Amino acid sequence: MAQKTKTLTVAQLLKEKQEEILDTWVTKNIDRKETRVLELTTEKEFRKQTGELLKTFKDALTAAENYEDIKQPEFSDLLKMLEQISDSREKQGFTSTETAIYVLSLKDACSSLCSRNLPATRNC
Repeated sequence: MAQKTKTLTVAQLLKEKQEEILDTWVTKNIDRKETRVLELTTEKEFRKQTGELLKTFKDALTAAENYEDIKQPEFSDLLKMLEQISDSREKQGFTSTETAIYVLSLKDACSSLCSRNLPATRNC
């Protein structure tokens, strides 16, 4: 009898591996030489904010039918959160470059998990 392979979606992978992704994302940002995470915030606060963003991202992907159209209502909470993070990080003293690196580094935190768990997905 042929064994069925479980096919994961990106949203399912985020849900199943949320803590691993969060740990990787936080560590990579703290370790980056070009950012000043621990100079401008505490690790506890940074981890909390990052965890909330990851959860909101996961929720949006879980609810959305089309990952490429962020104008869908399912992405509204995520877009609001990104705006709030941008504003709060600016007030903390982060540059726009540091904020962009932070947000975009989620892809780095997910990429190896995606390639191992979603082999048919080229872009995660």
